[in-house]
Amino acid sequence: PVGKLWSDDLVKQDNAILIHSTFKDNPFVPLEQKKKILSYEPTEYNIQQNTASDYMWQVYGLGLKAEKPNRIFKNWKVMTDMEFDSLPYSVYYGMDFGLSAPSTLVAMKFDGDETFFFKELLYKPMNQMNGTLSDELHNLGIDKKLELVCDSSNDINKTEGQKLINSGFNVIFALKGKGSVVAGIELLQKKKVLYTSSSTNLEQEYENHSWRVVQGVQLDEPEQGNDHLLDAMKYVSSWYARINYLT
Repeated sequence: PVGKLWSDDLVKQDNAILIHSTFKDNPFVPLEQKKKILSYEPTEYNIQQNTASDYMWQVYGLGLKAEKPNRIFKNWKVMTDMEFDSLPYSVYYGMDFGLSAPSTLVAMKFDGDETFFFKELLYKPMNQMNGTLSDELHNLGIDKKLELVCDSSNDINKTEGQKLINSGFNVIFALKGKGSVVAGIELLQKKKVLYTSSSTNLEQEYENHSWRVVQGVQLDEPEQGNDHLLDAMKYVSSWYARINYLT
């Protein structure tokens, strides 16, 4: 991806040296793998063979950062936590449940026109929590009176949501069904989106979230996996858009 990598902070340390090498510098690269990488280079021959790929050559051939051509979200902006906290708009919460995958929580604000603002609050699997999920939200100071829009895709998620209801939280189950995932994506694509600088996991998901590609054909469905915070964002923004008739 074009965004920040784990190594970016490491190379800033005084005792670190940055060495940029490629597959051509590695004498142990298998011949077939080397041929495969060379086939990505946008030469006239590779273009004719339909193997050329600017993205694959940038990443695997040149060892550089590059933007995935099937990336879903672009042009989001970063704001400070203080700027988010000082926004004079109502706050709402979105949550995605995860036992071994991260359970995530985002705070959302909307300016009444065209801009969503998000702040990452939680990114932790439930099996790594010392107490209950309700305890985690309590420790974060989540106001129980405010709307908390949660995943409802299966019985386990509904059970976790019911536990939060029993603890006094104002849980609203997200509407799920055919087309809801793409509709949630399209909403965020149409609006301006800002997220806080502390939302590091959100940023990583944003930069890598991509449409599925099968045999060179881009499908109208996202890749599954690293989208836990993005799902929470889609739940709460889609709910807000529905009750406020946003288009």
